[in-house]
Amino acid sequence: FLLVLIALSMDALPLLPMQPLRRLPGHSLCRPAICLAAATLVLTFVVCYILWLNKGCQAFLPYISDLGLHGLSRSLFMTGLLVSAICLTLALPHVVVARTMFIRVFALPSSTKVLNLSLLLSGCIVILGLFGLGFAPWDEDLDVHLLFAECIFLGGFWWAAGSWLLFHRFHRAADYRGWCVSPLSRKVQLPLCLLNAATIAYVTACFAGAKAEDPIMFEQEGLRKLLRLALTDFPAYCEGKQGLHALTWINWAALGEWIYCLSLMLGLLASVADLEAHNAAAARSQIVSADVVS
Repeated sequence: FLLVLIALSMDALPLLPMQPLRRLPGHSLCRPAICLAAATLVLTFVVCYILWLNKGCQAFLPYISDLGLHGLSRSLFMTGLLVSAICLTLALPHVVVARTMFIRVFALPSSTKVLNLSLLLSGCIVILGLFGLGFAPWDEDLDVHLLFAECIFLGGFWWAAGSWLLFHRFHRAADYRGWCVSPLSRKVQLPLCLLNAATIAYVTACFAGAKAEDPIMFEQEGLRKLLRLALTDFPAYCEGKQGLHALTWINWAALGEWIYCLSLMLGLLASVADLEAHNAAAARSQIVSADVVS
């Protein structure tokens, strides 16, 4: 399935209709699927945070992954990530096909096809991270957990940045300007990319401050103690009496993670504008064709 999507993104398979601006079946379900994925993540995080507070844990501020460590919130966290991953899996092919059709109709260069391919791969990496993160809590397997988390963070960063670059190339094609819908989504794409970059710099600075505050915590032995603490004495960890949340810099870094994840979700929603533009163009093309026939 992935190989077929890769070939489609490069326009290397004759599976798309010769008339590119044609409404394809299932396109109308893409936006609801992406909205459902984002809404599920938000609801999951909110419910798990309420459960976190109900356990007497420190309000400011858990990392998102902390919400999936203990009790009922662990099952809810895993389920929410799985539902979101499934929704994105259903939606991703439609976005890829819509963008590929624009690349074809505008006769854009091969570099644009490569950019579209990179966005497909980044979307798949994000989905992989969502599928795996809930099954690898950091208190049990830190390395695997960080791998899945980086899939989401880095893949989501490139999805947002690459989507803006792709739209910029579409916008330079004169015919596209008449089909440009969702102007708000277009306007927020670049600011969200800049916010992502600024948040990464902010979190990096916070971790540097935390390392200066307690360098032993970030050494191999300190990490082992942290894992044992979260696994064997969760109340002491989540109340901030010991471990990461006893460091002020770490709690401020957690705020950056929440902002970053919210920005990634908004960037995901904004990328649906390409699909809506395709649908508008397809409808316009059908009207023109009907007029010519009549």
